[in-house]
Amino acid sequence: MFLQRIGISSIVEETEDEDFVLEYLDQKPIFSELLDVRCVFMEREYFQEFLKATEDAEVFCDVGGYHGFYSLVSYAEQNYCFEVDPENLDGLQKNLELNPEQEVNLQKKAVWNKSGKVNIDTGHGGKCHVSSTGLEREAVTLDSFFEDRADPDIIKIDVEGAEADVVLGGDNTLACEDLRAVLLEIHPKLLNNTTSKVRNIYSTFIDHGFDCYRFQDHRSTNLERKKIETSQSEITNLDENQMLLFSRS
Repeated sequence: MFLQRIGISSIVEETEDEDFVLEYLDQKPIFSELLDVRCVFMEREYFQEFLKATEDAEVFCDVGGYHGFYSLVSYAEQNYCFEVDPENLDGLQKNLELNPEQEVNLQKKAVWNKSGKVNIDTGHGGKCHVSSTGLEREAVTLDSFFEDRADPDIIKIDVEGAEADVVLGGDNTLACEDLRAVLLEIHPKLLNNTTSKVRNIYSTFIDHGFDCYRFQDHRSTNLERKKIETSQSEITNLDENQMLLFSRS
């Protein structure tokens, strides 16, 4: 059986959602590594929400593309994918070559709180992050990148502790009327001044008219979306990575 051949039959049993798994595998891209396919199951609720959000989207922006999984499964007409880690870029480019029918505009740049240069600690797979040392890379802000481009409908941000800086450099972009949803992963252990930064991220989206939802532990099979309370403790007392959905109705 195909599921057994690629080594994920046990994951299918854990999700108890075989119809969703089979539907996905039947219609979506080819990936060079099993790890890329595991996103379907280990981030299942997050993934389903993403597919729903991009069904009629024109522009999707993937900040922290890793191997390009979300850019390749996106239904959007235009897909911008940002990735700077050389190791990640190797896997990403292999996946792009395997799926030439999906148009992905690859940007080998970091997204930061200002345009210029930033140092990236690389070589950790999906765990590369901004540091005081490491490889120097070109950086842009969301606002500078989209200044002369069509505004995004959907943004995904997974940048290993740099999420507050991405949001800070994208205030005008987040305010644009076309933007319907932002999927963002918070990394408390990599954020300096975690409490204030998480609060700033949350308040920025609320100020721009977004509602906020969170996903339970994405390594669990019991994934239920629930609206985050506006209390300070709910949004700041995070000790593990947390997947968030900011959406406008």
